[in-house]
Amino acid sequence: MRIDDPFGRVARRREREYESFRESLRGAGVTTRADADQVLGRIRSRGLTAGMVGLAIVAALVLLSPQSAALTLVFGAIYGLWLLRTSINGRRYLQRYVAEELSDAD
Repeated sequence: MRIDDPFGRVARRREREYESFRESLRGAGVTTRADADQVLGRIRSRGLTAGMVGLAIVAALVLLSPQSAALTLVFGAIYGLWLLRTSINGRRYLQRYVAEELSDAD
């Protein structure tokens, strides 16, 4: 029993997320480490692109409406944290997929 997840709900949710991610990778035909490296590159580039677009939108909103700058910055920070967490989980799930599914394929 873990203090931070006493009933195992978070662990079960993460396992379901990984199962879904794994099925998506299988459906996309990711069967080699080279394919996995390409997916990792796409995760990184999409994360950076989404971050830059989000930053540009937040900056534009702050400039267009300075009276709501604090609220805009809070939502921008929440978006940034969500994007970071999503990218980290994607990389972690991809590394797990490579370790579990592709270790024997090479």
